[in-house]
Amino acid sequence: MTTTPETTVVDPYDGQAYREPSHDKARAVARRLGHAIFTALGADAPRPETDPRLSIVARTIQLPVDNTLFKLALSAGTVDRGQPRVNHLRTEVGMIAIGDASIALVPGELYPEIANGGIAPLDGADFPADPVEAPPLRELMPGRVTFIFGLANDAIGYIIPRSEWDGRAPWLDNAATRPYGEMVSLGPDTAPLLYDAYEAMLEGRSPR
Repeated sequence: MTTTPETTVVDPYDGQAYREPSHDKARAVARRLGHAIFTALGADAPRPETDPRLSIVARTIQLPVDNTLFKLALSAGTVDRGQPRVNHLRTEVGMIAIGDASIALVPGELYPEIANGGIAPLDGADFPADPVEAPPLRELMPGRVTFIFGLANDAIGYIIPRSEWDGRAPWLDNAATRPYGEMVSLGPDTAPLLYDAYEAMLEGRSPR
């Protein structure tokens, strides 16, 4: 997460203070984060690799669109990228490896429990079952350091664990309205299919 426009950020290396949103302020935020991490690690901080190898893998996949508003957007041409099949959307997933680090490129906003674990069936969910997106994505990724980049090459909405999906009443936690995440998601199959695509990339097979 970034800072609010009212927050002043001081770059720990050049001492400059930035308040207005800018590339310099974003760089200062990143430098403060890196400085805090290396300070916390102390002597255990990793040493730079002198000859890191770079690999990039990307796959184009098709996802079903169950969201009625998204279907209307496709029909009206508001979302115009070509439909490989009726009520399906073409998107892309990717994986980058740089030395001992890897980066998963996610074409939307991934629920953190898919990345880090902790998916649990919830009372009121539409698909109360064991998690499909397990083990966590980070455990599948190569390298000692893993990153998840969201909204990478696409913006397909929220990516919600299938076992937590709640598209019809009664709503989770006795909420009065439908959860916002489901309102801006393609549908309950998005997360399982994306998860399988990452597994397929790492295993060298074709996705489902």
